[in-house]
Amino acid sequence: MANSNEKNNKPAWRDWLALSTIFLSILSIAVLAVVVIFTPQQKETSQLVFSSLLPLCGSWVGTILAYYFSKENFESASRSVSEIAKQMITSQDKLKSLSVLQVMKPRTQIFYKQMPLDQCIVSDVLTALKVQKKGKRLPILNASYAIIYMIHQSSIDHYLALQLLNKNSASAQRASPLTLQDLLNESEELKHMFESSFAVVSSQATLADAKQMMDLTPSCQDVFVTLNGHKDEPVLGWITNVDILEHSRI
Repeated sequence: MANSNEKNNKPAWRDWLALSTIFLSILSIAVLAVVVIFTPQQKETSQLVFSSLLPLCGSWVGTILAYYFSKENFESASRSVSEIAKQMITSQDKLKSLSVLQVMKPRTQIFYKQMPLDQCIVSDVLTALKVQKKGKRLPILNASYAIIYMIHQSSIDHYLALQLLNKNSASAQRASPLTLQDLLNESEELKHMFESSFAVVSSQATLADAKQMMDLTPSCQDVFVTLNGHKDEPVLGWITNVDILEHSRI
């Protein structure tokens, strides 16, 4: 108990000592100033004493003020760092508390296309995305509703723009409309991106698990939910990076 009281009294004694030092310094300067003014016969001696003590008192006061202001700044910075760390932990805990089944968009609400893709005209797909107002991402499922490709409209737009600039490209010389299958056949880079830039988790996973899988997959912005987390299983739902961001806010 004695140690506890001793610790609690230390800040009070320190504050008292600081205030006393400041008060005595100001009082000493005031007294010396009065002496200098009202004792002209000892003016040189008084001025010498005043000049000697003024820097000393000033350094005392400056040291005390610097200590307290730096202490407050340090405590304020420490509180800010603690709040940021607390927020990060809380966001992660929130993701862990949410099941993917609670957050995912069910397959019945997803705008998607199914294999084969040789009948899916690119221009029609882009128009359908705009009309359906389902965003700018198009999942491609097979006949068993397993995810095969994840197509982003921005990638299609970029590819078409390059093809228009290249008059000798297959797309520029094509007589028939460009289909999704043509696009995949003509660009191995796009095909690889579309078939590898998504992740799959099980229906038992949390939103934290989905975020982890997304972080581990290059260029991944989408996670699909299946029963056991296997890619060849039917898709139950879809979670985007935007969904994870919104649910991680506190």
